[in-house]
Amino acid sequence: MRVSAIRFGTDLWQVLEIEAAAVGVSVSQYVREAALMRAAAAATARGEDPFQLLAGPALDAASAPPARPRAADPAPLHEAGPEVAAPRAP
Repeated sequence: MRVSAIRFGTDLWQVLEIEAAAVGVSVSQYVREAALMRAAAAATARGEDPFQLLAGPALDAASAPPARPRAADPAPLHEAGPEVAAPRAP
């Protein structure tokens, strides 16, 4: 997922807050869903299947060869034994 900063004027932000609250979602989720609906409508207008378009990356990932297993990560300090977590007395 990517993070993006979008600027809204105060008047539009108020409308978005009201509408998002009316359906019980955050403004972020409301805007994501609106963007998805607009992209799906544009794909449909071009005669494409928006579901195939959106499923493409997932289908590509599913058909890719499995990744090699990574080496085990070292235990974080909060899980390390007392000899690692506590300093030794002089």
